[in-house]
Amino acid sequence: MFFKANFKVLVLLVLLTFSALALHRFGFLDTSLSLLENRSSDLFRSVSTSGVIGDLTKKGDRTVLKCHLESTEGFNLCGLSVDLRDGLGRGIDIGHYDELDLELLYSGPFADPKIKVSFRNFHSNYSSLKDPISMKFNTIIFSAEKYSGVLTVPLDAFRVENWWIDQYDIDFKDSQTDFSNIFYLELLSHNMPVSGDYKITLDKVVLRGEIISENNLLKLIFSTWLLVGIIFLIRQHSKLNEISKRDMLTGLYNRRGIQERLSTISADHAVYMFYIDINDFKGINDTYGHDVGDKLLICFSRMIEVKLEKHQSRSYFSRFSGDEFVIIFDDLKREDMLALAYAITLNFEKPVNIDSYSIPLSISLGIAKSSNDDNNFDSLLAHAGAAMYHVKNNSLLSFQEFDEAFSENVYYKKRVSEYIKEALKQDKFFLNYMPIYEAESLKIVAFEVLLRTNFNEMKGIGPHIFIPIAEEYNLIRELDLWVLENTFRGIRDDYEFLSDKALTFCINMSCDELNNPLFISSLRDLLEKYDIPPEWIELELTETSFVEIGQEGINVLESIRALGVKLVLDDFGTGYISFNQLVNYPVNGLKIDKSFVDLLETESVSSGRIIQAILSIAESYQLDTVAEGVETAEQFVYLRELGCQHMQGYLLSKPVPWLIAKDQLINPETEKLKNLTSSLNLTNKFKSLMSLLNINN
Repeated sequence: MFFKANFKVLVLLVLLTFSALALHRFGFLDTSLSLLENRSSDLFRSVSTSGVIGDLTKKGDRTVLKCHLESTEGFNLCGLSVDLRDGLGRGIDIGHYDELDLELLYSGPFADPKIKVSFRNFHSNYSSLKDPISMKFNTIIFSAEKYSGVLTVPLDAFRVENWWIDQYDIDFKDSQTDFSNIFYLELLSHNMPVSGDYKITLDKVVLRGEIISENNLLKLIFSTWLLVGIIFLIRQHSKLNEISKRDMLTGLYNRRGIQERLSTISADHAVYMFYIDINDFKGINDTYGHDVGDKLLICFSRMIEVKLEKHQSRSYFSRFSGDEFVIIFDDLKREDMLALAYAITLNFEKPVNIDSYSIPLSISLGIAKSSNDDNNFDSLLAHAGAAMYHVKNNSLLSFQEFDEAFSENVYYKKRVSEYIKEALKQDKFFLNYMPIYEAESLKIVAFEVLLRTNFNEMKGIGPHIFIPIAEEYNLIRELDLWVLENTFRGIRDDYEFLSDKALTFCINMSCDELNNPLFISSLRDLLEKYDIPPEWIELELTETSFVEIGQEGINVLESIRALGVKLVLDDFGTGYISFNQLVNYPVNGLKIDKSFVDLLETESVSSGRIIQAILSIAESYQLDTVAEGVETAEQFVYLRELGCQHMQGYLLSKPVPWLIAKDQLINPETEKLKNLTSSLNLTNKFKSLMSLLNINN
């Protein structure tokens, strides 16, 4: 029965194929459009220059224009224009027609007068309604006396007039014929070299084409045969539909499958979605190989399925993408949801055994609940995904529910991101400069450039808040570029003043730039644009930026160094880079994090040892060192005695606008430095006295 039905369809297709080809071959699929029929006389008007007197009459389908030229001085023109626009003022598209039938007469007081027929199209690239001449002239020119009856012209014969291209400076793309938005049909005299009477008689203008070309008909027939073939295959392999909803590796639902399952759940049922991501799965693949990674995904799926056994009838489990999984629960109670979340996260506290490997495994779990009787998959996924990424960025959390408080936090960050965009648009950011001093001479040798804003809506929102939000909402590259360009512009404005100061400007660089292929070219272009010596510039990256850096990121760093720009590892000691890894990164210096400097006040032995170790390793690798957050003379003395080369902090100076920073360069003896110098002198005298007493004893 199935075979007979297929055979009948094939026979029918054969008959339809030959019928369609025959109809096309004998002209049954031809089409035409008359441009003069059913057009009121007010759509016809004469076109002439001041030296020409025109008289336009219309009787039935015939339109006659008589022109009289008194003098041949200047440029003279006689012609007929037909308005082809519809009631809404839109032009017509004639591009799907192939040829034009013209029946007209043109006579003049000299031999072989020629007429121009133009389709005038409007396009915003070059046309203006205030300037009718700006509409494109798609034109043919011929001698009407040489052709009697109907003249058939292929639309391919039309060309754009060169004088129009030159007058409006039209580029190559727009200098081609365009029949897509035709406002007017015009018949104009080619020239009027002799005074006297000219006459245009227009009887017929018909566009001709085909409903479908033979080539397109063959394509349609082929597509129909292909479609029928596909339908046959689908009917013969009905199980493919179910397979297409399943992940080939784990057998779980895939994205399509889980979306369809959600669509079957009643809208009045509350739905929870768990969005699970395996942390650092790429690292597992790179370490153990993809074969072990695949086995781990299968094992992970089975472990989750065990936890879902009690809720099997109301849960749907999906491998959403490579290492991301989605679970949907139909009408689950909140206490059961929390119990499941705890059980799933606790399940991965111990390593998972795959082959001979014991693989540590951790997950990030985000949870969202449907609301307002709307089980919208995309909304659930967005909310659960936002919660999951929050867990991923917060090592203290095992899972996060997208509740009202979390939603407000997401909304707050979204609002701040909009403020950042608006502040950039209104140029409401500005720069402050934190002086960096040489420890021995107390001379300013560098400035750390700090981004600030005076945007009213961001009052009270400091860089420690808006910078992470800018990174999360992909605005950080724009901020980085703003800081770079405005720093360079400021340097250029005071170049003569700075030329003999041997200063370095230290600019914080987002770790996002390590994955930005355009950053190097942007940095190079700005250095060239403002003619900044690259050795004046130092880019700072936090140590945590280097934790997951790959070869591509190292290439970016090496390209920065190749430009002559220096690199510094900021907040050193807070990340996970061991001392012996420093050789892998092309950096010029280290900045000791403020947290270690603060611990000096607590007389912490370990903090002092850490700082001493950092300074020793920096000396071994010939790296410059800067201590951040120096706030007391005791900290300053201790760090200087350990060999720290440079320092910055409120003991020396707070961040200041450039004019104050410039004044500090001119007048370095600030009140803070005087107080520090006095303290250092007292300390030195005390040490000398103690040394003397020790000698006498």
